[in-house]
Amino acid sequence: MTVFLKNLDLSKIKPARRRSGSKSKKSITKKESKGSAAPLASFPTKLYQMLQEVERQGLDAIVSWQHDGRSFRVHKPEKFVSDILPSYFRCSKMKSFQRQLNFYKFHRIIGGPLDGSYAHPHFIKGEEEMAKKIRRQELSPQPATSTLEHDDQSQHS
Repeated sequence: MTVFLKNLDLSKIKPARRRSGSKSKKSITKKESKGSAAPLASFPTKLYQMLQEVERQGLDAIVSWQHDGRSFRVHKPEKFVSDILPSYFRCSKMKSFQRQLNFYKFHRIIGGPLDGSYAHPHFIKGEEEMAKKIRRQELSPQPATSTLEHDDQSQHS
């Protein structure tokens, strides 16, 4: 087998071609991002870019920035999940999208004119650089004592 690898001429191998029907969005694989200057875009950056593109495409009836420019709202969750979400994120369910929002410390606004919107102090329309600074929250280990305490109490009763 070593003989075959020794004689392999890598200059003759062509890189895989992209499908002609694929969207113009450039996707970067993990392998490409390690050595390149442009790392993978974080969830908040992708979210920001998605909101900007959706607005340009006239799809803001599905998801859009709110009038304050400091929050966004998903107006039609079913259309969002089927038409927009798969084009920008790996998740394919609304719950997964909401979980990502929670990991990045976005909060849901309850009540008032912005009811149902999501906001983050550094997620502001026209300030993409601020969105790039939003970091994912570190997960803290959950204490396992709560179930043990419950079991101990039930045995003593």
